[in-house]
Amino acid sequence: RGLCMAPPMRREDEGGKTGSGCELGSGGAGRALGASAWTNGRPSQTPLSQPTPSTPSSSPARPSLLLSSPAFHHPPPVLSPRRLFSSSPANAQPRSAPTPPTAALRVCVVGCGPAGFYSCAHVLKELPNATVDMYDLLPTPFGLVRAGVAPDHPEVKSVENRFTEIAEDERVNFIGNIHVGRDVSLGALSQHYHAIVLSYGVAERQLLGIAGEALPGVVHASDLVGWYNAHPHYQPQRVEALARVEDILPRARSALVVGNGNVALDVARIFVRSQDELNKTDISRRFMDVMKRTDIANVHVFGRRGPAQASFTNKELRELLTLDGVKTFVRRRDMQLNAASEEEAAGARSIKRMIALLKKNAVEVEEFPSDTEVGGEPVDGAVREKSVFLHFFASPVEVLGSTHVEGVRLERTQLEGDVGQQRCVGTGECYGVGGELFVESIGYRAYAIEGLELAQGGTRVENEAGRVVVGGKRKSGIYVSGWLKRGPSGIIGSNLWDSTDTVMSLVEDAGSDTLCRPITEE
Repeated sequence: RGLCMAPPMRREDEGGKTGSGCELGSGGAGRALGASAWTNGRPSQTPLSQPTPSTPSSSPARPSLLLSSPAFHHPPPVLSPRRLFSSSPANAQPRSAPTPPTAALRVCVVGCGPAGFYSCAHVLKELPNATVDMYDLLPTPFGLVRAGVAPDHPEVKSVENRFTEIAEDERVNFIGNIHVGRDVSLGALSQHYHAIVLSYGVAERQLLGIAGEALPGVVHASDLVGWYNAHPHYQPQRVEALARVEDILPRARSALVVGNGNVALDVARIFVRSQDELNKTDISRRFMDVMKRTDIANVHVFGRRGPAQASFTNKELRELLTLDGVKTFVRRRDMQLNAASEEEAAGARSIKRMIALLKKNAVEVEEFPSDTEVGGEPVDGAVREKSVFLHFFASPVEVLGSTHVEGVRLERTQLEGDVGQQRCVGTGECYGVGGELFVESIGYRAYAIEGLELAQGGTRVENEAGRVVVGGKRKSGIYVSGWLKRGPSGIIGSNLWDSTDTVMSLVEDAGSDTLCRPITEE
């Protein structure tokens, strides 16, 4: 029992390029026979496909299908906050802590990102007699903290230290390189565990569905982010779109990023941040080798709605606006809010701060370059400094080009409707912006395994307080947390709150004997 994970080491992309950070090559998702096991910072001498003798303890015996490694011995982590809520703090409803059962329980967590680790931590705390097995598609834990957080945000990645403390508990076992739903079914897991918490995230790409989307130079942000974070599944030799981007980047002058969330700003920032700064991070060496040969001077970021409706956080915006050697431009008319948006901003401090940040730090211009002609020249100073152009009220309608991306055609939009219910509608007025790289960052859809139902919109699994619902009925012993529970929104800390809610539901069900019924107690 214990942790089977990779220690800090030099990154190596699958192409043989090395870089700094924590990374293991995949060798193929779900193929446990070829995976490498790491125990306490040293490679294990036992293949991952063969169980290692367990250290004697008072914990319940493991099912025979599990892979184990020698345990780490640490006390259970102390969690905060102590108050329990049924959702995020913004609409929190207090829940009283149920009385935990005394029987020994086996809990399975699928997905070892923030939601998985926070769920695991709450199980350890609320169910003193429970053991937790954590499964992940990759041979390494930490999910998007390792492979999704921007490399120039090491302070965010430091949460891995907290997750390592959780994983080192002697009641926790990590099982990597397993694709639940393909290598092992949900039904098979329910025969060996009393409860299963699904926290594998939301990874299906949302696409625009516009003309020209298949042109070389078009890439989804998840592929690009995975590449510069050295994710083994998102490398040019595995993803055709990335192979094309790798070829195009050295001659790219402008990048076009669609989306107004944190990921879109991350991508924009990586393109314009200085190479000296990026070289100090754990960014993929292969990606940096390509970036050294590129000359991207301008990044255009497009959002269908206005600045008051943008999804990025003030922290992300402030970082972009204050980058050395980078100017950020906005159109003056985009900063003129309609009456409904003014009222929305007046009732939300974060929106007021965002508008203030833009007015203080961004350069307001009447029109951006290329508003009337694809391939227009940058505004004054853009040649000497890198520039970011924030296009609000702009909806892409076509990616332009014949053999590769040459630009994008956009339709100007406007907002209609009452406060809090505004919708975006097209005006019929179009314009073009030139660029060689087109990045889509408009969100994700959920993937439901083995008959689980997706909620309306397909961005999360149907659930009630974390309990999975199928056909209007709760599926005993099956739970969700994180993005799979609430949809792709929030920051890492958001998972702490909804995992608390999910585990409280699990504890309540354990007390009422409505969990799964394993076929064996050994």
